[in-house]
Amino acid sequence: MNAGIEAAPGIQRLTTVDRMYLHDERRAWPCHFGGLAIVDGSAMKHAAGRLPIEELGDHLGRRLAAIPRLRQRMHAPGLLQGGPLWVDDEDFAIERHVHQATVDAPGDDAQLLETAARIYAGLLDRSRPLWELWLLNGLSDDRVGILVKIHHAVADGSAAVAIVSSLFDLEPEATGRPTARLATAPVPSGRALFADNVTRKSRAVGRLLAAVRHPRPILEALRIFVLVMSRSAGQQGAPRTSLNGVVRAGRRVRFLRFDLTEMKAVAHAHGGKLNDLVLDLWAGGLRRLLLSRGEPVEGIELKVGQAVSLRQASGQEAVDNQTGSIVLPLPLGEAD
Repeated sequence: MNAGIEAAPGIQRLTTVDRMYLHDERRAWPCHFGGLAIVDGSAMKHAAGRLPIEELGDHLGRRLAAIPRLRQRMHAPGLLQGGPLWVDDEDFAIERHVHQATVDAPGDDAQLLETAARIYAGLLDRSRPLWELWLLNGLSDDRVGILVKIHHAVADGSAAVAIVSSLFDLEPEATGRPTARLATAPVPSGRALFADNVTRKSRAVGRLLAAVRHPRPILEALRIFVLVMSRSAGQQGAPRTSLNGVVRAGRRVRFLRFDLTEMKAVAHAHGGKLNDLVLDLWAGGLRRLLLSRGEPVEGIELKVGQAVSLRQASGQEAVDNQTGSIVLPLPLGEAD
C-alpha cells in the first residue's frame, strides 16, 4: 500500500516480518519506534496558550485518507482461515491516537526528554491501529514537542518518512492534500479467508515444486548459507563487557546536536556517507563509556546489527516493512 494511493481491494495478510515484531515484543523490549520533533508552536496555540487538540486531531484525521494503514487494526481469524490480517477499524476514532501531555516546568529540553521517554515506554494497544501521536505542551519559548510512535509491524523507517510527510506540511499554509474520509470495509467472511488461505498455500506449494525442478537458485543459497555459517563458527562469542546484560525497561531518551551539512561534508571528505559517520560516533561513544567504567577496550570488537533498506528506487514509499540487516564490527580498541 503506497502513501497517497488507496490500497487495492483484497485480503492483506501480515508478512513474516510483521509477525516477527509482534511475536518478539514484550514490555521490556517494545517493537515500536518513533521520532521527536520540536516545532514553533506560536501560530498553533489559542490566546490562552492552549493547543487546539480537537482541531489538530480533526486535521490529522482527514489526512489519513492518504494512509489507509493507519486506520487498520490486526485481526486474528479462526481455524483454517490463515494468518492474521489487516482490517479496517470499524470503531476508529482519531482521539484515541492523538493525545497531548504537559512537560514539567521550566519546560526545557531535560523535561521534554523525560516526558518523551515516559510516553514512549508504553506499549501500543493491539486492538486498535498501532500508532500514536503526542503533542507535548509547556515548553519554553512557545515551542511544542511532537512525539510519534509507530509499531514496526506497520512500517519501517522509510515508510515512516512517507507517513509523516503525508500528515504534515513543510509550509504553514500548504494546500492540496487529501481531506476525504475513507469508507470502512467490513472484515472478510470466514469463507473468504478460508479460500484465500487455500490459495496462498497452493501457490506456496507450486513455488516449492518449481524450485525443485530448477534447483540451481536453491543450491546457490545453500552455498552462501554454508559459507556464512562456517565463517561465523570460527569467530569468538561476544566480548565480556558491562554492555552484555538482560534487556530491561526504563530507557532514557537523550540527543546530541550536530550540524547536518557539516556532518555530510566530513563523511564525504573521507569517502564515506552519513551512516558511516553515525557508526563512527557510536564506536567512539561506546569506547568512552567502557573506559569511564574502568573496562579494557584493547582488542574489543562489538558486532552491531545495521538495518538496510530493501526498497527499489520507485519514487513512492510503500507503508510496509522492506528491511534487512547486516552485521558490522565496531572496533572499540581503535582510538582515532
